[in-house]
Amino acid sequence: MFLAGIEVGLISWAICLCLCGSAFWAESNNRWLADTSWVSTLNTATTLYGAALFGSYPLGATSATLLPSGLTLLIIALSQISMRIRKEIELGALLVFPVGFSLISVLISFGGGPNATTGRIFLGAIFVAFLSVLWQAMSRVRNYRLDLDKTLGLVGDWRSEDRLLTLICAAPRDVFRGLELGWKIIITLGVYAIIAFGAAIAINYAKIVEITSLLGARGSENILLVLAQLSYLPTLLVWTLSWLGGTGFYLGQETLYAPGLYPPGPVPAIPVLGAIPSYGAGIWPLIWPIFLTWAAVSAWQSRRTLKQLRLSLGVSGIFTFFFLLILTWASTGILGTGRLSQVGPSILTTFLTLFLQSWGTYAIVRILGSIDVSEKIKYWGKSLGGKLARVGAPSGKSVMALLPLNKAVPAEESNLGDNTETSDSVFAKHRIEEIKIQNESPQTESTTNPGEENVPEQNS
Repeated sequence: MFLAGIEVGLISWAICLCLCGSAFWAESNNRWLADTSWVSTLNTATTLYGAALFGSYPLGATSATLLPSGLTLLIIALSQISMRIRKEIELGALLVFPVGFSLISVLISFGGGPNATTGRIFLGAIFVAFLSVLWQAMSRVRNYRLDLDKTLGLVGDWRSEDRLLTLICAAPRDVFRGLELGWKIIITLGVYAIIAFGAAIAINYAKIVEITSLLGARGSENILLVLAQLSYLPTLLVWTLSWLGGTGFYLGQETLYAPGLYPPGPVPAIPVLGAIPSYGAGIWPLIWPIFLTWAAVSAWQSRRTLKQLRLSLGVSGIFTFFFLLILTWASTGILGTGRLSQVGPSILTTFLTLFLQSWGTYAIVRILGSIDVSEKIKYWGKSLGGKLARVGAPSGKSVMALLPLNKAVPAEESNLGDNTETSDSVFAKHRIEEIKIQNESPQTESTTNPGEENVPEQNS
């Protein structure tokens, strides 16, 4: 895996060299590039490779730090292909991959000239390689667990001898459910951002074409311009999510673009920035309804208890928390002077907003829809309804005292007495007579004994 890391680093650098060489060849007749040579092209390719690993790169009179995340994602994809080819290697051996990759990245950065930031590139290379290893490890664990569920253990499977893999797979099932849920949340945000970004480009296409024409790009220059903007595509998607979440993003000091906020002045001369909507008041936020619907459908289809949801929701929350934090942090930086001295969303505000509207909404709905909480809500609802029904009512004895007596009175007794006598008074008299009869009957029974009724008294 040490050689695999070196291989990925060299291939990634070769791709950057091909892109810069193609651009130099296409613009070789441009009089503005008369002083450019193949040596400077080599330095530019090396600088571009370092920029993909969080290094700074010269842009005009300043050093830009905005990450070309498209190239970073390309390096991670190449790492996945390299590690998949070597799938027979044990999981623990993947930890050697960042060593080889970071070493070759530092050696390549020395060719970037005196402005190369070797320290940033070294740390960025370790970070990118670690993300690649983590992605590959999660993929292997998931595939192994799926195979175990299908066959209840593969006979002769070499993966059963991988101690680290079997140790991770022995974790509770809800841990892996939580990881899959967190990954689905990230994928949902990404798909939603792609749809919204594409819709914004389609709606504001005329403005994008106008900015492109002002730059004077023609033919192959348009292709290079599109490729340069695609290298920042993941960053632009994070900006789209920050706009949809309501926090917006900055294109300079105190220049915030958000729903209902469109600062005066021209948009920076980057064609894709023409897709920023100049309207949008009253349509924020647009993220949490998606996860509300998703969670409601999931709670309806799969009823679970709080004990079953506790671990999976916790693991998914940790995964989503750190993933969104990394994405938000990587989408900010410097892209030039003036208005582009501060670009990207506010890290803390945007990260918390996206986290609460995505995972927070999903978790709250699933907890409220769990079996335990739903039963408690029903019980509390019935109790509250009973209390509200008794509000303002007298005590139970008073209520019974106020109720009318509906007991029927014999017809012959209802005609006795004055005509002004009511049915209640008649019933009261009748009840008193019954009580007298009941009180006299025990005395009568107690004076006689069974079998002595016809026995005459004997004289002493």
